Amino acid sequence: MTMALDIATPKGQETLKQEDRAVELFEARFPNLVLLSTPKEKPADVDRMMYRRAGATLGSLAGVVEVKCRATFGNGVPATFEAFRSRAHSRWLITEAKIEKGRKLGRALQVPFFGVLYLVPDDLLLVQRIYHADGSAATDIDFRKGETQATVNGGRATRVNAYVLVKDEGWKLPDAPPVIEEPAATDPALDAVTRAQGQTVAEWVRDYEGASSAEHRSS
Repeated sequence: MTMALDIATPKGQETLKQEDRAVELFEARFPNLVLLSTPKEKPADVDRMMYRRAGATLGSLAGVVEVKCRATFGNGVPATFEAFRSRAHSRWLITEAKIEKGRKLGRALQVPFFGVLYLVPDDLLLVQRIYHADGSAATDIDFRKGETQATVNGGRATRVNAYVLVKDEGWKLPDAPPVIEEPAATDPALDAVTRAQGQTVAEWVRDYEGASSAEHRSS
Protein backbone atom coordinates (compact mmCIF):
# COMPACT_ATOMS: atom_id res chain seq x y z
CA MET A 1 0.00 0.00 0.00
CA THR A 2 1.37 3.42 -0.90
CA MET A 3 1.78 6.29 1.51
CA ALA A 4 -1.00 8.20 -0.27
CA LEU A 5 -3.39 5.28 0.23
CA ASP A 6 -2.34 4.94 3.89
CA ILE A 7 -3.23 8.59 4.52
CA ALA A 8 -6.53 8.20 2.65
CA THR A 9 -7.86 5.50 5.00
CA PRO A 10 -9.97 6.30 8.09
CA LYS A 11 -6.95 5.52 10.33
CA GLY A 12 -4.78 7.74 8.18
CA GLN A 13 -7.25 10.60 8.41
CA GLU A 14 -7.43 10.19 12.18
CA THR A 15 -3.63 10.42 12.34
CA LEU A 16 -3.74 13.66 10.35
CA LYS A 17 -6.19 15.12 12.88
CA GLN A 18 -3.87 14.08 15.70
CA GLU A 19 -0.92 15.70 13.93
CA ASP A 20 -2.88 18.94 13.60
CA ARG A 21 -3.50 18.83 17.36
CA ALA A 22 0.22 18.26 17.98
CA VAL A 23 1.08 21.28 15.87
CA GLU A 24 -1.55 23.36 17.69
CA LEU A 25 0.07 22.49 21.03
CA PHE A 26 3.57 23.20 19.71
CA GLU A 27 2.69 26.62 18.31
CA ALA A 28 0.85 27.54 21.53
CA ARG A 29 3.99 26.64 23.51
CA PHE A 30 6.37 28.36 21.06
CA PRO A 31 4.48 31.38 19.70
CA ASN A 32 7.50 32.64 17.76
CA LEU A 33 7.71 29.43 15.75
CA VAL A 34 5.41 27.91 13.11
CA LEU A 35 5.33 24.37 11.70
CA LEU A 36 4.40 24.31 8.02
CA SER A 37 3.16 21.02 6.57
CA THR A 38 4.76 19.20 3.68
CA PRO A 39 2.36 17.57 1.13
CA LYS A 40 0.51 14.74 2.89
CA GLU A 41 -0.49 13.04 -0.34
CA LYS A 42 3.16 12.61 -1.35
CA PRO A 43 6.12 10.80 0.31
CA ALA A 44 7.92 13.89 1.62
CA ASP A 45 11.16 13.29 3.54
CA VAL A 46 9.87 15.19 6.61
CA ASP A 47 6.43 16.07 8.00
CA ARG A 48 6.94 19.75 8.78
CA MET A 49 9.29 22.68 8.21
CA MET A 50 9.91 24.89 11.24
CA TYR A 51 10.09 28.64 10.62
CA ARG A 52 10.61 31.61 12.91
CA ARG A 53 7.83 34.19 12.88
CA ALA A 54 8.72 37.70 11.76
CA GLY A 55 5.69 39.76 12.73
CA ALA A 56 2.81 38.74 10.48
CA THR A 57 5.11 36.92 8.05
CA LEU A 58 7.56 34.04 8.13
CA GLY A 59 11.19 34.61 8.94
CA SER A 60 14.11 32.24 8.55
CA LEU A 61 14.02 28.45 8.50
CA ALA A 62 14.65 27.05 11.99
CA GLY A 63 14.45 23.28 11.56
CA VAL A 64 12.96 20.23 9.87
CA VAL A 65 10.51 18.11 11.83
CA GLU A 66 9.21 14.56 12.12
CA VAL A 67 5.79 14.33 13.83
CA LYS A 68 4.49 11.08 15.30
CA CYS A 69 1.20 10.48 17.12
CA ARG A 70 0.86 7.52 19.47
CA ALA A 71 -2.40 6.27 20.94
CA THR A 72 -0.91 2.96 22.18
CA PHE A 73 2.42 1.24 22.78
CA GLY A 74 3.19 -2.43 22.24
CA ASN A 75 0.17 -4.70 22.67
CA GLY A 76 -2.44 -2.01 23.12
CA VAL A 77 -1.06 -0.28 26.22
CA PRO A 78 -2.31 3.35 26.20
CA ALA A 79 0.48 5.74 25.18
CA THR A 80 0.45 7.84 28.34
CA PHE A 81 3.39 9.86 29.66
CA GLU A 82 3.84 7.33 32.46
CA ALA A 83 3.89 4.44 29.98
CA PHE A 84 6.46 6.28 27.87
CA ARG A 85 8.74 6.58 30.90
CA SER A 86 8.16 3.16 32.45
CA ARG A 87 7.35 0.88 29.53
CA ALA A 88 9.17 2.60 26.67
CA HIS A 89 11.99 3.77 28.98
CA SER A 90 11.88 7.22 27.38
CA ARG A 91 12.80 5.76 23.97
CA TRP A 92 10.98 6.75 20.80
CA LEU A 93 10.96 4.20 17.97
CA ILE A 94 11.41 5.70 14.49
CA THR A 95 12.61 3.87 11.41
CA GLU A 96 16.26 4.39 10.51
CA ALA A 97 15.21 5.41 7.00
CA LYS A 98 12.97 8.18 8.35
CA ILE A 99 15.49 9.82 10.68
CA GLU A 100 18.27 9.49 8.10
CA LYS A 101 16.15 11.49 5.66
CA GLY A 102 15.63 14.13 8.36
CA ARG A 103 19.33 14.21 9.21
CA LYS A 104 20.38 14.63 5.58
CA LEU A 105 17.80 17.32 4.85
CA GLY A 106 18.68 19.26 8.02
CA ARG A 107 22.37 19.09 7.20
CA ALA A 108 21.76 20.22 3.62
CA LEU A 109 19.72 23.19 4.86
CA GLN A 110 22.00 23.77 7.90
CA VAL A 111 19.19 23.51 10.45
CA PRO A 112 18.47 20.94 13.21
CA PHE A 113 16.19 17.93 12.80
CA PHE A 114 13.53 17.77 15.52
CA GLY A 115 11.18 15.00 16.59
CA VAL A 116 7.71 15.88 17.88
CA LEU A 117 5.91 13.02 19.63
CA TYR A 118 2.24 13.46 20.54
CA LEU A 119 0.88 11.12 23.22
CA VAL A 120 -2.82 11.05 22.40
CA PRO A 121 -4.32 9.74 25.69
CA ASP A 122 -2.64 12.51 27.74
CA ASP A 123 -2.90 15.22 25.07
CA LEU A 124 0.80 15.68 25.75
CA LEU A 125 3.60 16.76 23.44
CA LEU A 126 7.26 15.71 23.63
CA VAL A 127 9.92 17.52 21.61
CA GLN A 128 13.45 16.26 21.01
CA ARG A 129 16.28 17.63 18.91
CA ILE A 130 17.50 14.46 17.15
CA TYR A 131 20.31 15.84 15.00
CA HIS A 132 22.16 19.15 15.01
CA ALA A 133 22.51 21.24 11.87
CA ASP A 134 25.92 19.67 11.15
CA GLY A 135 24.38 16.19 11.11
CA SER A 136 25.76 15.10 14.48
CA ALA A 137 23.45 13.32 16.95
CA ALA A 138 21.84 15.50 19.63
CA THR A 139 20.76 12.55 21.79
CA ASP A 140 21.50 8.86 22.22
CA ILE A 141 20.23 6.78 19.29
CA ASP A 142 20.49 3.00 19.12
CA PHE A 143 19.88 1.18 15.84
CA ARG A 144 18.49 -2.36 15.82
CA LYS A 145 16.81 -4.55 13.25
CA GLY A 146 13.43 -5.95 14.20
CA GLU A 147 9.81 -6.50 13.27
CA THR A 148 7.38 -3.65 13.94
CA GLN A 149 4.08 -2.36 12.61
CA ALA A 150 4.48 -1.42 8.95
CA THR A 151 2.11 1.56 8.61
CA VAL A 152 -0.65 3.40 10.44
CA ASN A 153 -3.03 0.83 8.92
CA GLY A 154 -1.21 -2.16 10.39
CA GLY A 155 0.83 -4.93 8.83
CA ARG A 156 4.30 -6.07 9.87
CA ALA A 157 7.70 -5.05 8.55
CA THR A 158 11.24 -6.16 9.39
CA ARG A 159 13.66 -3.26 9.13
CA VAL A 160 16.28 -1.29 11.02
CA ASN A 161 14.72 0.97 13.63
CA ALA A 162 16.13 3.84 15.66
CA TYR A 163 15.46 3.98 19.40
CA VAL A 164 15.78 7.69 20.18
CA LEU A 165 16.31 8.79 23.78
CA VAL A 166 14.03 11.69 24.73
CA LYS A 167 15.94 13.55 27.43
CA ASP A 168 15.10 15.59 30.50
CA GLU A 169 11.76 16.40 32.06
CA GLY A 170 9.49 18.80 30.24
CA TRP A 171 5.93 19.99 30.22
CA LYS A 172 2.37 18.99 29.70
CA LEU A 173 0.79 21.20 27.07
CA PRO A 174 -0.91 23.56 26.81
CA ASP A 175 0.69 25.63 29.59
CA ALA A 176 1.29 29.35 29.88
CA PRO A 177 3.89 29.61 27.12
CA PRO A 178 7.11 31.58 27.50
CA VAL A 179 8.25 33.41 24.39
CA ILE A 180 10.98 31.45 22.62
CA GLU A 181 12.87 33.68 20.21
CA GLU A 182 14.50 30.85 18.28
CA PRO A 183 15.46 27.17 18.76
CA ALA A 184 19.04 27.78 19.86
CA ALA A 185 21.32 24.76 20.26
CA THR A 186 21.33 25.22 24.04
CA ASP A 187 17.59 25.82 24.40
CA PRO A 188 16.50 23.19 26.98
CA ALA A 189 12.82 23.51 26.05
CA LEU A 190 13.42 22.36 22.49
CA ASP A 191 16.20 19.95 23.40
CA ALA A 192 14.12 17.50 25.42
CA VAL A 193 11.09 16.66 27.46
CA THR A 194 11.36 13.62 29.70
CA ARG A 195 13.93 11.74 31.75
CA ALA A 196 15.60 8.50 30.75
CA GLN A 197 14.86 6.84 34.10
CA GLY A 198 18.22 5.05 33.98
CA GLN A 199 16.96 2.26 31.68
CA THR A 200 19.29 0.71 29.14
CA VAL A 201 18.59 0.33 25.44
CA ALA A 202 18.76 -3.46 25.81
CA GLU A 203 15.99 -3.38 28.43
CA TRP A 204 13.85 -1.13 26.23
CA VAL A 205 14.26 -3.37 23.19
CA ARG A 206 13.51 -6.50 25.22
CA ASP A 207 10.26 -5.02 26.57
CA TYR A 208 9.22 -3.48 23.24
CA GLU A 209 9.91 -6.58 21.17
CA GLY A 210 8.12 -8.74 23.72
CA ALA A 211 5.07 -6.53 23.52
CA SER A 212 5.21 -6.43 19.73
CA SER A 213 5.42 -10.22 19.51
CA ALA A 214 2.43 -10.60 21.80
CA GLU A 215 0.47 -8.13 19.70
CA HIS A 216 1.40 -9.99 16.52
CA ARG A 217 0.36 -13.36 17.94
CA SER A 218 -3.02 -12.00 19.06
CA SER A 219 -3.76 -10.36 15.68
